Amino acid sequence: MTKKLPLLISALIFAAFFLTVHHFVVNIPSRDDFAATLSFIQMQCVSDVGIFDQITALFIPHNEHYIVLSRLSAALAYNFAGHLNFTALVWYQNIFLLGGYALVLQIIRQQKLPLLVLLLPTTIFFFNLSFWQVTLYYWGGIQYYTVFFFAILSLYFLHVSLNSGSAWFAGGIVAATLAVLSFGNGIVVLPAGFLLLWGQRQRKRLLVWTGFSAIVIMLFWLNFQGPSTVRPAFNPVWMGKLLFTFLGSFLYVNPSVKLWSYANIVLCAVVGLGVLFVWVRLLVNGYLHKNPLLYSLLTLTLLTALLIAFGRFETKAAGGIAPRYMYFSTLIPVFLVLIYADLQKRQNKNLPVKALASSMLLIWGLSYANNIQAIEAFNQENLSTFHQWEQDHRRPLVPPQNHDPRYSEVLLWAMENNVYTPPVRLLATGDEDNK
Repeated sequence: MTKKLPLLISALIFAAFFLTVHHFVVNIPSRDDFAATLSFIQMQCVSDVGIFDQITALFIPHNEHYIVLSRLSAALAYNFAGHLNFTALVWYQNIFLLGGYALVLQIIRQQKLPLLVLLLPTTIFFFNLSFWQVTLYYWGGIQYYTVFFFAILSLYFLHVSLNSGSAWFAGGIVAATLAVLSFGNGIVVLPAGFLLLWGQRQRKRLLVWTGFSAIVIMLFWLNFQGPSTVRPAFNPVWMGKLLFTFLGSFLYVNPSVKLWSYANIVLCAVVGLGVLFVWVRLLVNGYLHKNPLLYSLLTLTLLTALLIAFGRFETKAAGGIAPRYMYFSTLIPVFLVLIYADLQKRQNKNLPVKALASSMLLIWGLSYANNIQAIEAFNQENLSTFHQWEQDHRRPLVPPQNHDPRYSEVLLWAMENNVYTPPVRLLATGDEDNK
């Protein structure tokens, strides 16, 4: 493989990803946008309340999550522009995806790994459509992208603080706090950071981090709200199905044929078991102390998988391939490849670049083709639902199992008060090209 080819293919993947965003993003709210965004603007940014109440409202849990940055971003956008545009918010949230990508490339450089060789696999998994629900809709992306951006940033700061002083360590604490406030699973940065500092044998900073973690966990649980729906009794078998499927879900390409989909899920579960085995094998072989940063990054993704499997166990294997969660799992192969490259470097061996790149490109291509169809179907359903609501405000704006009558009320309020204005052509013709 020539040196220019990875750059060219990476550029094409990058362009395809963002051209897809440009084509499919639509300025209409959906799902969590009603409760998490419009309701917050209604209650705190328009109503006659004091600044203290507005700040306090940022920290009210949304179901079982703190989504401070999501709410704050929407509030700033509204106060700056005088209205909400969900297309603009979606483009804004993807900045954090770019930030995470740049951060991983910086980690590759800092680890003295072959950047040009690792550029392509990193690009393939960062810019694919498996997590399209996070990419194209504000109700997911700002939470998912920010939580991992700040979690990875925190671990990176803790790593460089070993040689660069306490300011970087303080930065790690600030970034970890932002991760926790971005989304519920941000809490896993605390044990991941503990593991990293343990691997570096930084005893004093480990004590400080432990104290910080104890305070954050206490505050996290202080106003914590569990799921708003009634759930079945805990089932460890269901949890195991979700966990292993999720750990291998970076191989899920969303086949349209059910038989192939089931086969793909089984493959993900088998590979997920292998991922867990690799993590344990690395721990047993002492890799934590050899490269604490890379091992803690992989641990971050595994702890996230464990948290999701525990919190969503009733969805079984299907929960492991949910597009809204797969951004977390798509980073698993990135960190595995980085660890593999590091091990090969320690043994003075070269990476099997062509084999890795070919298999990853195949996965990317299949995922892209199949998920384009899923995006088109979802957008059409979303547009149809919106048009039906326009005809009758009693119609549900989200799937019936998640519907709340207040969603219609807050959307009607937003439109009447020019907080949100849907595109005119969209309402008239259903033309989703009007952004």
